[in-house]
Amino acid sequence: MKNRIFKSLPSLVAIQSFGICAELRSINKASILLHRSQGAISKQIKQLEEHYSVVLFERSIDGLKLTMHGQHFLSVSKSLLEVLEQYETLEPNLPKQITISAPSTFTLRWLLPRIEKIKKDFNDQKIQINSTSQDITLLNEGELEIAIMRGRTETKGVICTELFPEFLTPMCSESVMASIAESGLSLRGQHLLHASKPGNEWATWLECSKVEADVSTHSIFFDTLDVALSAAEASAGVVIGDPSMAVERLNSKRLVMPFGLIVPSGKRYYACYSESHSDDPAVVKLINLIKSQT
Repeated sequence: MKNRIFKSLPSLVAIQSFGICAELRSINKASILLHRSQGAISKQIKQLEEHYSVVLFERSIDGLKLTMHGQHFLSVSKSLLEVLEQYETLEPNLPKQITISAPSTFTLRWLLPRIEKIKKDFNDQKIQINSTSQDITLLNEGELEIAIMRGRTETKGVICTELFPEFLTPMCSESVMASIAESGLSLRGQHLLHASKPGNEWATWLECSKVEADVSTHSIFFDTLDVALSAAEASAGVVIGDPSMAVERLNSKRLVMPFGLIVPSGKRYYACYSESHSDDPAVVKLINLIKSQT
């Protein structure tokens, strides 16, 4: 195999010139068709004959006539050029791109830290990530897409696979934590930061904890959990959210959890996709890889 790879081969341009000369039986006509000089084409034919040590054409007043070797080489050259022509029209068998659409906080705080591991385990699969401010989004029809949703969609023709439940606990800066400790672990007087309206997360946690708070007078609402987490980091108040979405901040002590109580929010994260892709092995594998990271 190694010897064949490094063996000297004739020029494809010369093979093309030979084929046109054989078809037209004329170097002059071939030169006009190929926009090359007669001398250049004659030289290419001679190179082929010298390379294989054969005579390809008999030259006469009536034009070119293929020799026995010429007829055989014409058959080989036609097959070669046909294969190359077919290659130009073939679509490469590349992995299909899959789009993952997910809420912005989930994308930034959960998916991005894990995406390189997911891609590595998925070999050469192309993955496009789209971030959205919505917890539940519509799938783009026709696209190979997985939408991560905070909650289940009832859209017809969409399959939802549960990934993991969401949990809630208050988080704040160390300075706010000190203020809470001074008040006897009460949240009265503290600004309660909500990731979105209507802010049911605080109500869920407060009901389980029995901690006192001024929900009606000290609530601040934000568009996303990540913005609310940033506000808490800046000591603007106490945010309620899933600690798995604040791992980096908690590990670096930019945020702390003033209470030990972590409760389920009642919501879950789902991987949703069109039922038309339910048998697609790439979709099934990607969802399993995402689940393996939980």
